[in-house]
Amino acid sequence: GLSVTGPSPFSAGGGAAGLWHLDEPSANWADALGTNTLVAAGSPSVGAGRFGPGLLLDGSSYVEKNPFSGLPLGAAPRTLEAWVNQASTTGVQGVAYYGLGTCAGGLTLALSSGVVMGGDGCTFFTAGPVLSTGTWHHVALTYDGTNIRLFADGASLGSSAYGLVTAGGALRLGQ
Repeated sequence: GLSVTGPSPFSAGGGAAGLWHLDEPSANWADALGTNTLVAAGSPSVGAGRFGPGLLLDGSSYVEKNPFSGLPLGAAPRTLEAWVNQASTTGVQGVAYYGLGTCAGGLTLALSSGVVMGGDGCTFFTAGPVLSTGTWHHVALTYDGTNIRLFADGASLGSSAYGLVTAGGALRLGQ
């Protein structure tokens, strides 16, 4: 399983499309901007998070907003980030995904065998070391219109050129 949570004392900065603390024990999670509410798919539960309670997501239980409004599309710059605490380094654990479920129609931030992974929904790259289990890590993906860059715990892990054409669609956290 994968726990994803955000720091509840913080608020979204200018240009943010959404901020979820994922610390509410409900089946609906409103973002701090009040624009997009996530709903449960499966049965996510609340447990210990990085800054208090946090949502426990195991891949078959995740949260989503479909369709999502306000996310950058096409080749526009954007950032995805989350606090994660993986229970295992086995397989691929989705952190955040949005766009169409087709090749080159989305954007993915995930962990693959415990290593930070990013891509366009069809082609992926990994960078950095295996992140330890049972420890909170801040992971991020940025796109500047030309390159995807991956980060863990504030350190740049690597980059790769991408020509994103992200289309509208669902936002999924934890799948």
